[in-house]
Amino acid sequence: MNTQTISYGSGYFYGVRAARYRKFSGDVSSSKAKDVQALKYFDALVYLCPSKAESYYGRGTALIQAGEIQKAIIDFTTAIKLDSSFALAYSNRGTCLNVIDRYEQAIGDFDVAIELNSDLIEPLYGRGAAYMRLHCYQRAIDDFSAVLKLCPDSVAYLERAEASYQLARYDEALADCNAALALDENMVEAYVTRALVQSAFGKNETAIDDLTKAIALNESYPPAYLLRSAIYRACGSDRWIADKNRAFELDNTLNFEPY
Repeated sequence: MNTQTISYGSGYFYGVRAARYRKFSGDVSSSKAKDVQALKYFDALVYLCPSKAESYYGRGTALIQAGEIQKAIIDFTTAIKLDSSFALAYSNRGTCLNVIDRYEQAIGDFDVAIELNSDLIEPLYGRGAAYMRLHCYQRAIDDFSAVLKLCPDSVAYLERAEASYQLARYDEALADCNAALALDENMVEAYVTRALVQSAFGKNETAIDDLTKAIALNESYPPAYLLRSAIYRACGSDRWIADKNRAFELDNTLNFEPY
């Protein structure tokens, strides 16, 4: 197999990153029953303790879980007005702002949260994610490195790998992918990103091996098929057609036509 390389811009990683806030910013996949129960509890708490910042913070957090981002922003803003030193309220509002693509404002909130409490992981991770979306890759690397000093974590390693890839620092990116997989051997996104890095080195067979592992772990993950298709095509193999069609079947919003 030849050693032609594949290059993807930052848009590729936005697809790979889809649900990565699950660890640092709350898992929005909680059950509706729990969402309703939590919201009822915090509604009552706000009614009983309307001057307590914690009441609005709690309800805002429950609203994030329920996917009510705009309402959550309102509650975190109220919590901040009641207690301007409430670091987690700034952090959670920053998370909400990231979700709705208001990255500069999110960074402002994360800056305040970090200034108030430099030991918090959430605002460091959130600010790093915002810098990634703004293509400020070195700043993102600095924040993910700070996260890793506080808490070695597969997600932070992978985020830092993606930032390093964008800066063509492939050795560092590969090392971080390996570190992520050492912590979580079933991390599909890490195999996909490592495959991209291997392709940058011209190691397409190794890249295809990683993508095949990713697909074995999750047969419904479009980026793995899409990247394997691109590598097959670059190498002159007609196997790219089946992978591209499969990616499109899984996500028909992808920016290509099936063959």
